[in-house]
Amino acid sequence: MMSKFILYLRYLKVNYSPKMLLYFYHYGTSSFSLGLAMPDSWVEDFDQKTIPNNFGFYEIHSSYLVNYFSTLSTLLITAALALVLMLATYLAQKSKSVVQF
Repeated sequence: MMSKFILYLRYLKVNYSPKMLLYFYHYGTSSFSLGLAMPDSWVEDFDQKTIPNNFGFYEIHSSYLVNYFSTLSTLLITAALALVLMLATYLAQKSKSVVQF
């Protein structure tokens, strides 16, 4: 979590040390993700608006949905798996109570 916070610091308009700039450049915003990348054809449908230079340097899209599509799809996949597991647990308990010997 701390590394993500540090990566968000790169968007502030501050003079950073060369080591910090190297960290920002090499590590990007990678995090654990099960999500899907947004298809390029969908990205093209979103208007790219003018954004501050700090964001443009790191090639951030002006749309929140484009930037966080992978994170949101990870959340959706996790929620769907949780619902499937809860449903399976419920059905297993229900069938166990019906088939008692």
